[in-house]
Amino acid sequence: MDFQQRYGWSVLILVLAFAFTVEAADITGTWAIQDLQVADKVQLSLNVIQDGKGSFNNSSAFDISQLRGLTPAQMAAPAGTMARFELVREAGTFACEGYFKAGNGAGTFLFRPDPGFLQQMRALGFLDVSENRLFSMAVHDVGPRFAAEIRTTGIIVSTAAQLVAMRIHGVTVSFGGGAKFS
Repeated sequence: MDFQQRYGWSVLILVLAFAFTVEAADITGTWAIQDLQVADKVQLSLNVIQDGKGSFNNSSAFDISQLRGLTPAQMAAPAGTMARFELVREAGTFACEGYFKAGNGAGTFLFRPDPGFLQQMRALGFLDVSENRLFSMAVHDVGPRFAAEIRTTGIIVSTAAQLVAMRIHGVTVSFGGGAKFS
């Protein structure tokens, strides 16, 4: 093998190594929480504007126990109260800070992807996990655990996009039946 061939292979190996070790970037956005007046439930809304290229909005009911560091007392404070809390998912962590007053709050968040998440999903055969999809997977709590649950039912799922859609539409292990989604 001559120098050019060795050099070409070296460059290819470096490019491939970089392609598989690139980590998803942190994402920032805003959050808002409303007390649902139902035991331990809140409505959490997340908003991200992506460099003028569009936006991502999601609003879902959460059990307050999923929001580490946030207490009902902080939320109910009659005067504005500073709060910091986290929403931890397999795909990464939403670190939130802001203010609450009388059951409602708002502030900013920083989403930090889990550095091993992409490798875990690729090891399970999900090769379509882009940076945007990773964020969506974190929002909807989709990861290796959910993929394993779905696979125990006999449902064949070949893409992360399908997993996210299944979570959004409420597919659970009781769905079952050996269905195939392709």
